[in-house]
Amino acid sequence: MAAIVLSLAAAAILLAALLFPAGRAKRMLGILAAVCAAVAMGLFWQLLSSSGGPDAGMELAQLYFPCAVYGLVILAGGAMGLAGWCPGKKRG
Repeated sequence: MAAIVLSLAAAAILLAALLFPAGRAKRMLGILAAVCAAVAMGLFWQLLSSSGGPDAGMELAQLYFPCAVYGLVILAGGAMGLAGWCPGKKRG
């Protein structure tokens, strides 16, 4: 249940970060989305391993695809978070 709640929270936070203009709020929301997605992926992995792992022949749909989606959210949130700390021309 916690993994589902964190997954939905990470998605909502990432969408909110996409709507914010560049600035401190966007950076913080991006980092928060990445952290929520990483914790949710850890909980998903633990849940899957405690239930015996993915079914034979279903590893792509039950393990690799969900982890790839979590990874994309982590990368997107991290990119939004780190983009604010990169030196360069201010855009506004």
